[in-house]
Amino acid sequence: MRSTGLKKIVFMLFLAALGLGIAAAGFTDVKCLISGKTINVGDSEKKDYRDPAMAEGEVFFIQGPFATYEQTNTTFGIPTGKTSTNYYLALDMTRDDYIKAVKDGEMDLLYKGFYFVYAVSDEDKMKEADKAATECSDYFKKAMRTGDFSEVPDIHIKIEGKLMKQPDDSEYKRIRDDFFASGGLNSTEVADLMVRDGKLGIVNVLVFAGGVLLCIIPIVILIVSFIKKKKEESAAELW
Repeated sequence: MRSTGLKKIVFMLFLAALGLGIAAAGFTDVKCLISGKTINVGDSEKKDYRDPAMAEGEVFFIQGPFATYEQTNTTFGIPTGKTSTNYYLALDMTRDDYIKAVKDGEMDLLYKGFYFVYAVSDEDKMKEADKAATECSDYFKKAMRTGDFSEVPDIHIKIEGKLMKQPDDSEYKRIRDDFFASGGLNSTEVADLMVRDGKLGIVNVLVFAGGVLLCIIPIVILIVSFIKKKKEESAAELW
């Protein structure tokens, strides 16, 4: 009996810890939704990429992917599939401003632009980003060869997602910084937070709420079981 009770406690604590992890992971998303803070990707400032927020807009120049991260998804420790995430380097600058700079000589507009890391997991969005990256690479190679930068690719990548921290993995940082260096950039010239593609909505709220409930319910069950056991012991002592 004691062994069964201990197993129940361990299982309930495991569920509570799992719920806490889910709730913690979804807290930033819910916080962004509640605050309503949104940056306009493609027409923002580098300082806007310092705090978590929702992100939406459009980019026309993209490079990469410079890294791919593959994550194994599990449910109660059982593998249920894999998710791949590609990391690209995107230019935060409007296409119109870039055209004005390279065609009309308004070069000051180039100083307004900066780069940010763009993370994508959706397969269709990855295909779109890969195609755009190829077009941008071809454009840049031809422009460097001919000296004519006026034939800007007609690219319009719609972005809906959120600002979040880049991976803290040392291997990711090494690969990222090597890629930046190959283009004459360093990490300080790129926005602090990255844009993770994927629209925030009711699903994010439900995931957070589910995590909170999964954390609270096992604890409540343990407390009720403890109180019930104490009452039974007290009743037994009276007899």
